[in-house]
Amino acid sequence: MALPGRDKTFALENCRDLLNKLKREIERFSAAGNNIETRKDFAFNTAVTAWALCDWVFADMPSALRDKCQIHNLNQMREYARQHCRALHLCRQAATVSKHSTVARLPDPKVAIIVTATPTPPESEPQAPSIPPIYAAPGCFVYFVDGKEKREAENVFDNAFQFWTQFIYHNGIAADETHADRQ
Repeated sequence: MALPGRDKTFALENCRDLLNKLKREIERFSAAGNNIETRKDFAFNTAVTAWALCDWVFADMPSALRDKCQIHNLNQMREYARQHCRALHLCRQAATVSKHSTVARLPDPKVAIIVTATPTPPESEPQAPSIPPIYAAPGCFVYFVDGKEKREAENVFDNAFQFWTQFIYHNGIAADETHADRQ
């Protein structure tokens, strides 16, 4: 017997299901340790899921909430998310390039992704004299560059998750099973 879910999804019914998927992707990304390929895969999945929540949240928003927030179409939802959560702006840049190889609409040349085998300190931290280690185990560190600021991917993903959690739960989006007001 098939699990319930929206048509053509993997048994995902609403934005709360996708929010839970985002949480699992963040946990998988963090648990991947130093496996470079696995961390890259989970970083991709996490950025895409965080950004895709715009579509799901908008689909689940009752019309009264759309009126209250002045969000009447998907583009306004995306703009709201980008303007109110910098982490989602960063995720959008990464998700769009990862899926389409470029950002054609609203590209941000100040945003970049760094994947490296060695940790890099934030630009604001003073550099200690470099003493080469006898042996340094290979690692995998993922950063978002936002202008002059470098942010660890875990922090960006956590900020996106916190934004969506607050927005969805504070507004009672998809709190029931009927979604009768869905348009």
